[in-house]
Amino acid sequence: MRTYVSAALLLLSPSLSFAQANAAAGCLVDPTATVVAPNIREAASAHFAVVRECVVNGDGDCAEAALDEIDEDTLNDDELAVVALARGDTEALQGSSRRARRAYREVFDLRDVNRQLTRAAVERLAISHVEDEDYDDALEQLEELECGEWTPGLLYLQARSHYGEGEFGDARSSAQAAIDSQSAAGKAVSGGWTDLLQSAQVAASEEVICTRQRLPSSNIPQRVCTTRTQRDAEAEAGREWQLTGGEFGGR
Repeated sequence: MRTYVSAALLLLSPSLSFAQANAAAGCLVDPTATVVAPNIREAASAHFAVVRECVVNGDGDCAEAALDEIDEDTLNDDELAVVALARGDTEALQGSSRRARRAYREVFDLRDVNRQLTRAAVERLAISHVEDEDYDDALEQLEELECGEWTPGLLYLQARSHYGEGEFGDARSSAQAAIDSQSAAGKAVSGGWTDLLQSAQVAASEEVICTRQRLPSSNIPQRVCTTRTQRDAEAEAGREWQLTGGEFGGR
């Protein structure tokens, strides 16, 4: 069961991003800035509270039934966006990341939607792509966010995506920025964040390069990573093989 869904479907904390880690670190959300809340009316809020409880409890069937009770024809754009986010969360709970992402993208089609809800959709889409190991798509999704919208959590998400793409220098920068900003906010830093930073540091220092190769045992290209030491050793072995009359050197 996926556990990334926020406990608050309505007013997620602004979770935001940029393109490069050094730029993102300077574009963190300002906790003192005035934020315009989404226009969620009382009747809709009551319905959403039921859906939220189902999602938090990990009950996709309950959430789906609660969503079916909502008359979308009576909702404004912000309320429709919350429905789309909730439907995406429900699809994710039920195991369909593709349908979840389709639901999240519906937020972008709403003309007058509050920016907080748009950012929530971007965050969910990026997380879904990371979970499916579609790291390039996650990075592309995060680029939709604006300066002033980053959080430490999204810096970490960006670092995960860079690491998955084999961009270890960028992963190191993003992970360090996530840790620094989380610490500056007086919040505990997850062990997973420090582990990612250490792994990225090692990979960057050893000049790890990752490529997609079709292995003999599979027709599906797979990502293969090698260190500078491994590449040097393989090159030396190839030279020795030729010098000692290997398959090619002996002809």
